[in-house]
Amino acid sequence: GDELKSKVFALTAVMLLMAAAGVAMTPAASAAIGDVRIPGHTGDYALDGKVQLDGTIRLNTLITGGVPRDVVIPSTCDGKRISSFTSTMFQGNPYISSLLIKAGGVEYIYDDSFKGCTALTSIAIEPGISELPYGAFRDCTALTSIAIPGVTIIGGYVFAGRTALTSIVIPDSVTRIGTCAFR
Repeated sequence: GDELKSKVFALTAVMLLMAAAGVAMTPAASAAIGDVRIPGHTGDYALDGKVQLDGTIRLNTLITGGVPRDVVIPSTCDGKRISSFTSTMFQGNPYISSLLIKAGGVEYIYDDSFKGCTALTSIAIEPGISELPYGAFRDCTALTSIAIPGVTIIGGYVFAGRTALTSIVIPDSVTRIGTCAFR
């Protein structure tokens, strides 16, 4: 709202003053201009993030209260697209029992993003994410269910490690499966 516009205006003014003084300043594309807390769909967890200069939200913390939760990463919050999350936000988190990534928001998952989430039993990724990168769900020992429509690349070691996974339907969209993806 108005607070966001004020921050953008102030940052722009500072950049113009620095440029006039001959000081080069190029803000990083991921620079944040505000904090945001997104209550979970069931109200028993929250996602914290930062509003970026481009107006999107980058998530950085999952707050579960120390109890396994069914986590949904929505596509938007207050009209702002949730574009990404930090590469280690979910790594090794023992309090994610299921995960749903909604379409229209996050477009990329980092290598090892959910590695070692030992309570994670099911994953559903709505269309929009085209690649499951290296080790994304490695060592998710409780994993039994996966829904990944629209994915075109399954990277190496994505589901490697000891899992409870007994079957998977690979969608027709998949064109490449990496080394040891299901090791």
